[in-house]
Amino acid sequence: MITVREYLNKKGYQYKETQRPSGLNAIMSCPYCHSNKEQSFAINLEHGAFKCFRENNCGVSGSFWQFQKDMGDEPINIYKDTFRNKSKEKVYERPKKELSIPKSKIIDYFNNRGLTIDTMKAFKIGQDSDDNTYYFPYFKDGILVDLKYRQVDSKKMWREKNAEPVLFNRDMCKDKESIVITEGEIDCMTYVQCGIDAVSVPSGVDDMRWIENEWEFISRFKKIYINMDQDEAGQKVVRKLATRLGEWRCYNVSLPKKDANECLIGGADKSYFKQAIELSEGFDIDELVRADWYEEQVIKICNDNDKINGIPTGLEGLDRLIRGWRGGEVTIWTGKNASGKSTMINQVIGSLGENKERVCLGSFEMPPERILRWMVLQQVRYSILNDEEIRRVMKDLSEYLYMVNIEGLIKQEMLFSVFEYGARKYGIKHFFIDSLMRIRFKNRDLNQEQTDFMSDLVAFAVKHDVHIGLVAHPRKLGKESYLPGKMDVSGTGNLTNLAHNVIGFLRVSDKAKEKAAEKNMVAPDNIMIVLKNREHGDEGEIFLRFDRETKRFREIQN
Repeated sequence: MITVREYLNKKGYQYKETQRPSGLNAIMSCPYCHSNKEQSFAINLEHGAFKCFRENNCGVSGSFWQFQKDMGDEPINIYKDTFRNKSKEKVYERPKKELSIPKSKIIDYFNNRGLTIDTMKAFKIGQDSDDNTYYFPYFKDGILVDLKYRQVDSKKMWREKNAEPVLFNRDMCKDKESIVITEGEIDCMTYVQCGIDAVSVPSGVDDMRWIENEWEFISRFKKIYINMDQDEAGQKVVRKLATRLGEWRCYNVSLPKKDANECLIGGADKSYFKQAIELSEGFDIDELVRADWYEEQVIKICNDNDKINGIPTGLEGLDRLIRGWRGGEVTIWTGKNASGKSTMINQVIGSLGENKERVCLGSFEMPPERILRWMVLQQVRYSILNDEEIRRVMKDLSEYLYMVNIEGLIKQEMLFSVFEYGARKYGIKHFFIDSLMRIRFKNRDLNQEQTDFMSDLVAFAVKHDVHIGLVAHPRKLGKESYLPGKMDVSGTGNLTNLAHNVIGFLRVSDKAKEKAAEKNMVAPDNIMIVLKNREHGDEGEIFLRFDRETKRFREIQN
């Protein structure tokens, strides 16, 4: 899916946003009759209906779907919020402080940083109760939503408690086509003093909560210039920001000093910064590179335990075999109906939540409320609940879990569109699809379509550095106690060929348990078997006991 604004930006159309009776519209030259009049064509930015005002010469009108076709593109649906984030809209606290005028010590500090008193006034820089502490006020639509405090003679800083994460100086950049995003408020002030529209991230470079909160605001810009600090931490986050915000419109601004303000102190002026922006590099990646292009990545992955071992699965036996969930990988879960694979996935999701990982579940075989009921039981670990306990657990789940709000069959295009939106806006790192049977294929060449779908899953996982779990049912197995093998997965063999991990599930039958008892042995309730493990190569079985009341598995020794 795509927004009308994103489509126009991708096509390179020059337009102005204007509020009309029909809503917010993009006004531009008509792409049908190519009129020289700049305001002869309007397209609604919410639903995409368009019209040329030159009734006698053109007068064309239609839907966003038709507009895309006429422009030579395969039509894509307009984005609609298909996520159901179960949490209620967050309530933030607003500062109650009366803004004050800074005194001489604070003014001297900013003057020494090359920032004038007029710039300080424009940003409403204030002073706290002592002469050593100043603050940056954050406004959203004219309302004070946060104050960020800093001290003149130290690096100590803090914000208001439970403040809304918004971009610094956002209100002054609403009607602009391009913007510079900086790492700090003083760098933002530096750009603005030099006549360049800029905002600053509210917290450290690794805190990206503002993206979700400022999604509609940041989507308006056709070009985004990212100017993080020139140190390792700042440059590391540039690519992540570009991926989340859209690589096609992002540019990396490089400066010879650590940040923009250091350049200003060193004598840089308006023309200097404008030239730096003009020379900024986009994020186009060449199709073919020399091996040493990957040199730093190879060194990093060899020394980065997290890349090799990933996020813990929640089961020691499974961690021993696959060493956790890694970004850029796809795992297939297979097993007969009622074998326990979906229940185990729910338990894995809970474990990911405990590790502060965001998760998206596309459960197309069961309604979300039924899946969530099981998750609630797994979280509290007992079966009798009152409404207050349920609400408490649902609140906990809402901190990290997103549900795809679609039941039944889902088109591949829709699935990837929803996943990309979740990865970019919410920073989701783990996606689960239950199951392959619910993906709508054209059935012209099912094997090839499944191969292409699996290839696209892997490409998506690599692009966004996420882990994807796909439930794929097995072919009809013979004996009830037969453990599924890698080649027993229903569909093309390329499903497991392309997957990084394949995990099988077997529910041990009552008959098998009786036979074990006759031999003075205790059979497990379920067996999980690692059938493929591309990263480490280890395979093996894990024996599980199932608690029916809490819907949880625990590992046992057999």
